[in-house]
Amino acid sequence: MKWLRNIAIAVLLLGLVFCMVTGLAGSGSSGSNSTPDLNAKVWDMGSYIRVRNNDSFTWTNVRLELNSGLVADGYTVKVRDIAPGGEVRILTSQFAKSNGERFNASRLMPMNFGIWCDEGYHYGEWK
Repeated sequence: MKWLRNIAIAVLLLGLVFCMVTGLAGSGSSGSNSTPDLNAKVWDMGSYIRVRNNDSFTWTNVRLELNSGLVADGYTVKVRDIAPGGEVRILTSQFAKSNGERFNASRLMPMNFGIWCDEGYHYGEWK
């Protein structure tokens, strides 16, 4: 039984390290190494996702991610930049996983959405 306890402790420690690396434990905008939240507005329009940059600066090297999870990667699209006040509209079928699988709006519902860029991040969920 001691080996089972050791495995449980190892799994717990690995999970904690994973959360710290991915920023799930202690995410926020305070601290010297934190990244600020972006001021974004995101709409699920059915066949496409609409994203607006409400910040006063350009977002660069933008990665948009639909339905990301703790273990599995989500469906992503990369955009060079989004200007202040600018919007992008991206067909949901353009979002793809790293293995090439495309988001299928007739089978899946958008659950969450993340924006990552050089200037910060934004994450939200639909209910």
